[in-house]
Amino acid sequence: MKHLHRRPLAAASVLILCAALTGAHGSAAQGQSPAEIVKAVQAKVAPDTRITVFDLKTEPKDGAIEISGEVDSASSRDAVLKALRDAGHANLSDKIAVLPDPALGPQHFAAVTVSVATMKTKPSHASELGNQLIMGMPVKVLKREGGWYYAQSLDDRYLGWMEPDHLAVMTRQGLDTFLAAPRLVVTALFTLVREQPSATAGAVSDLVMGDILLGGEAKAGWVAAQLPDGRKGYVEAGAVSGFAAWKASRAATPDNIEKTARLFMGVPYLWGGTSPKGFDCSGFTKTVFRANGV
Repeated sequence: MKHLHRRPLAAASVLILCAALTGAHGSAAQGQSPAEIVKAVQAKVAPDTRITVFDLKTEPKDGAIEISGEVDSASSRDAVLKALRDAGHANLSDKIAVLPDPALGPQHFAAVTVSVATMKTKPSHASELGNQLIMGMPVKVLKREGGWYYAQSLDDRYLGWMEPDHLAVMTRQGLDTFLAAPRLVVTALFTLVREQPSATAGAVSDLVMGDILLGGEAKAGWVAAQLPDGRKGYVEAGAVSGFAAWKASRAATPDNIEKTARLFMGVPYLWGGTSPKGFDCSGFTKTVFRANGV
């Protein structure tokens, strides 16, 4: 009969052990530092900071945990605050800025206005080249600092610092209007927008393959064109195509991909480059596939 009483005792021991382990796990979760909690949230909502703004820090201040920095969505901010509160950090001082900066007002979209625009890793000409965008590409402007715009490409979603002179800033409605208008796409490797429909006229801007601009009337081998910033001129008709017809004609077959790739034989390597002026590996790949409608 003695060992019949052991079963309830054993069961009680198991329950006590499980409760102890559960309590220890809960204590460990609540014992995480604020910085560790923020890092865990970042791993879920913003694992790639090349395409997502998530730059936060925490520090104890006046009896509270102050959390400051920048994110690019209210949902990221809310996720951080909830995680901190759920871990037992009830007294929080929220100093998180959600981009775009409200100081920009409604004009926090843009289109690239030069043949090839650079995106720097920092707001400085001396900083590393991170990416390039070509004319007509849409951009979301997030803030302005030190004479530079911090922006996100709406094409490949990369973030970087851009010079204001390289962007035509506009509202979302303005950008939608530009993207819906009759446009031209440059199909030659290089060409020029000229002041008059003549090969001897002065240049308004250079163009590279893939650039997008507004189109106008075609006459005597030239097409009237308007750049995203409003500058006007003429492009040789053989160097451009109507965007809609060009897009419909694309076929990304192996033969077409190879044919396009061979057009760039001899183009120099450029870290972060995405145009016929200079490529890196990913920039070359993006350009070739974009030229085939991908």
